[in-house]
Amino acid sequence: MFLFGHLGLTAGAVAAYNARAKTPVDLRWALPLSLLPDLVDKPTALAYSHVFHNHTRLFGHSLVFSAAVLLALVLGKRRAAVATWAACAGHLVLDRIWEPVNRWALLWPFGGRSEAMPPIFQRWFESLVQPYNLGGELAGLAVLGWLVARHRLYQRDRAARFVATGLLEA
Repeated sequence: MFLFGHLGLTAGAVAAYNARAKTPVDLRWALPLSLLPDLVDKPTALAYSHVFHNHTRLFGHSLVFSAAVLLALVLGKRRAAVATWAACAGHLVLDRIWEPVNRWALLWPFGGRSEAMPPIFQRWFESLVQPYNLGGELAGLAVLGWLVARHRLYQRDRAARFVATGLLEA
């Protein structure tokens, strides 16, 4: 699923953005949004694998879904809505959604049908040793560890302020 890759690389990008931004991005919104396409598509794919031909990148990985998330953030008057939305859009980049096997999902509902894929759990197991996935997971985990150490989130008062505000203190 690329859990630490999505969370860690998004947290690092948001921290870098917030260091220079007038309106910072709340990590309590950005981190769940970085996983949102998978949170929508993975359960759907597992429940209806026979319908989606074992494909796990479905409508949650589409430009239409991404635009709907942006619209919801803007209409909800979220501070830094576009920068917050970038966490969800960044998910598509990290998933390399432009590759031929995924492109149909990106262009949903106009992308045509998906090709039949090997069983879901087989692909997930095989993806654990692919260099891109393994490297991304390790990089994401390293960024999360660095942010915890850099912002001393292991201290109870600093962790509590982070949970209350969604911002990393210097």
